[in-house]
Amino acid sequence: MPDKKTEVLVAEFLRNLGFTVSRISRSDEEPRPDFIVSKDHEVYIIEERSKEIPHLFDVAEKQAKKCGIGSASERLMPSNTLSGIVQKKKVQLAHKESADAFRILWFSCMHSGAEHIFELMKHTLYGLASVSAWSDTAPDLLKVSVPCYYYYRSTFFRCPWLDATVLWSGKLWAFCVNEFGEHVEALRKCGLYRLFIKTGGLQDPQVLEKEGRAFVIRGDVDRTDEHAKWDYLLKEYGFRTSVVLESAFAGMISVPVPMNRRNEGGGRVESEA
Repeated sequence: MPDKKTEVLVAEFLRNLGFTVSRISRSDEEPRPDFIVSKDHEVYIIEERSKEIPHLFDVAEKQAKKCGIGSASERLMPSNTLSGIVQKKKVQLAHKESADAFRILWFSCMHSGAEHIFELMKHTLYGLASVSAWSDTAPDLLKVSVPCYYYYRSTFFRCPWLDATVLWSGKLWAFCVNEFGEHVEALRKCGLYRLFIKTGGLQDPQVLEKEGRAFVIRGDVDRTDEHAKWDYLLKEYGFRTSVVLESAFAGMISVPVPMNRRNEGGGRVESEA
């Protein structure tokens, strides 16, 4: 079976950055990851998964084709579907060749819905929420949309075998560190981690918290108890908080092609907002 287009693109991307990339042979007897990648004595096992355009965009497109204009929205929340996809990759990434390697799940999103997939994936991996925050000592100072990691249940917490997830669209990228992973301290010193620091694509709650750019709820806090989370954030950071209801929106317009252009290969032209 030939490699998928996204697998070829990922391999080319890494080789251009100076990594040695080897394809792991497929087997009908056991699931295997896609690549062994190495550089400067560091080894990475990578399982690549391409993610199709989000359902939100399909709904908007169908409505646009029917009515000329279409839109759809949905709340940004951790996704059980994405969580299941991540957890099912344990078998591949536990492959015998990965004993001393960093284990990376690489999501390729080569379409216009990549940014939305990135947000859904970060919410899912980290139980991420946005909270507004204010302090009794500065009641007029409102911090809007502070990211709060582990506000909800985190998929990473249930996957200590996974060191990191890469989200990649060719133009956008993010390196999501699993701080519950078995090799997290070594991961923070590796070349791939440093690469994403330079590109601005690093997602590491511990680093973001130290820089004052995020809240993090750690420990045995009931993620279904809103008051318990509110109390934790007040005691830990000195801010009263309120969770922000985040939504994603997709809008599309379907424009009829003029009669004199229809023979050139189409009936309608779709555009996104």
